[in-house]
Amino acid sequence: MKLNLRAKPTKIRSKIEITDEEGNAIYYIQNKAFSFHDTAYLLDADGEGIATITRSALSFYNTHLIVLSGGTTIELRPKRLGMVKSGLDIGDLGWRFAGDFAQQSYQLTDDRGQMLARVHKKRMPHHNGYEVEVLDEERMDLIVAVLAALDKMTADRTGTVEVSSGTPDQDDVQS
Repeated sequence: MKLNLRAKPTKIRSKIEITDEEGNAIYYIQNKAFSFHDTAYLLDADGEGIATITRSALSFYNTHLIVLSGGTTIELRPKRLGMVKSGLDIGDLGWRFAGDFAQQSYQLTDDRGQMLARVHKKRMPHHNGYEVEVLDEERMDLIVAVLAALDKMTADRTGTVEVSSGTPDQDDVQS
């Protein structure tokens, strides 16, 4: 399934809409303009919570946690994300990103080398976004959560705002 991620900034928060090829909303990543913990919420099309992505305010290593609605927690941090030439390993899952990070065009594979997704950053006149081809739809929620966390980590490391920035209040998330 091909997905498109596109930011929709507003005054108080930003909302990233993730659509299918026909433009139907599949997911949203909701953020608020200011937050000490820099938390984002991955929501389904109906606004139901799928995952919470949080940057640890007390970490020196740009640590991000993904907590799925079922309770599974995945920790992502540069020390556990081994940068190897044109690759990036996610130790907790055994997954690997490989490709051209400068052009932000890469592939995500699992611990068996099976391709999970292809990602390509799109630069548009009024917004930036990503085109994602998810090849393993059974793990699509987790794939999208990992991609959202990687985007936040990249933005934190470079000091720029990519497609995500900020956090919503807990009241904004419908569970």
